[in-house]
Order: sequence, then C-alpha cells, then structure tokens
Amino acid sequence: MIDRETWRRAVGERIAARTEPGRLRNGVLTLHVASAAWAQELSFFTPDLLARVKELGVAATGLRFQVRPIAGRATLPAAAPAPRPRAALPPDIEERLRAVSDPALRAAIAEAAALGLAARASSAPRARGPQSAAGRSAPPGRTPTAAPRGPRRKP
Repeated sequence: MIDRETWRRAVGERIAARTEPGRLRNGVLTLHVASAAWAQELSFFTPDLLARVKELGVAATGLRFQVRPIAGRATLPAAAPAPRPRAALPPDIEERLRAVSDPALRAAIAEAAALGLAARASSAPRARGPQSAAGRSAPPGRTPTAAPRGPRRKP
C-alpha cells in the first residue's frame, strides 16, 4: 500500500488531489479516481504513472481505475443554474391572471407565461426544411434538363 504523502510526491499535487492508490493484486494497482473523466484522462498516462509507481518500489505491471469519492478531497458545491430570463406580461394576460383565485396557481401560471414569452422573444426564426426548386427554376414549357434552343444572341 502506498501512503498519501508518498503518492503525492510521486504523481504531483494535481493528480494526488483527485486520486488515491488502492491495493495491488496480481501486478495490477487499483487507482481510485474522483470521476470517470479523470479515469479516462489518466488512462492516457498509464505508462508514465506505472514508471512513477515502480520508482516507489511497487511491482505494478498495470493500472485499474475505479471511480469513487476521494478521502480528504473537498467537494465543491454544485453551481447554481443561471436565472432564466422572464418577459413582462402583457396587460391582457395580467387581467386574466386576476381571475385565478388560488395564489400558488396564479404565480405558477404567471412564471410559466413570463418564461415562455422570454424564450419566444429570444429565439431566432426557425429555418424551413428543404424545398423543391423545380417550380421556380425553369421557364414554363421547358424542363431544367432540356438543351438550349440555339445560339444565344448578344444584346
């Protein structure tokens, strides 16, 4: 087993803060990592990590990454989502909302309307799907693949 301080000196502060060495079994050292993203990133450095582990006197021939919480690692609070924009309600909607007797329902409807109006105002016009150009590309009585009727005259 590799103690945390020795591990930190071997791999550096950045990696040690997100990993913990686990047990060695059949030559494979288990590394506990803070996230799947870290496991993937560290997998690219397996040869280098193995060389560093061997310098510590550990006879590891392979690494196995296992995602789990890391002891002593401070977890950051989840970032609050950015507030969504709300539009001012038109007078006719405000008037209709006054008729709703339940205050919680009235507030929910007002919020939904404000969010919906803001989203509609900020969205770009939607693109139309592909359309045929056949009706617009050839003069009447002539198909787009027909050959010209003779030499062109200069004006």
